[in-house]
Amino acid sequence: MNRLFIGFIIFLFGVMTGYGWQYYHHSLVKESALQEVKTNRLLITELDQRIEELTKELTVRQHALEIIMCESSMRHDVYGDGGKSFGWAQFQKRTFKWMAKEAGYEKLQWKNPYHQLILLEWALRSGYGEYWTCYKGV
Repeated sequence: MNRLFIGFIIFLFGVMTGYGWQYYHHSLVKESALQEVKTNRLLITELDQRIEELTKELTVRQHALEIIMCESSMRHDVYGDGGKSFGWAQFQKRTFKWMAKEAGYEKLQWKNPYHQLILLEWALRSGYGEYWTCYKGV
């Protein structure tokens, strides 16, 4: 065989090898990109769920603050209902103790304003909003 023909065969082999490598490389890149898209979709779904949870939590917090404004005008040391209710959320002592037990927060104290906020938020999340006169207004 002559040298020109052998050179041409080597050239063709090199071109074919190059195309083969390029195809293989593109397949790897494509597979990697598809995997990244799947991962990103999962992350986006998780973020959407977290945003929804945070939105619900902020809504509960907003409703709790609106109830506190309505019930006690943000005064933590005020009695209502003829002395039966007390504090930010105007809990009656027996209702506070019962809800704290239901929530598993038995160490909360009735006259602590922050404990009232914690229990009020729990009550709103748990469907006990009707216990407050101001609930329907917010």
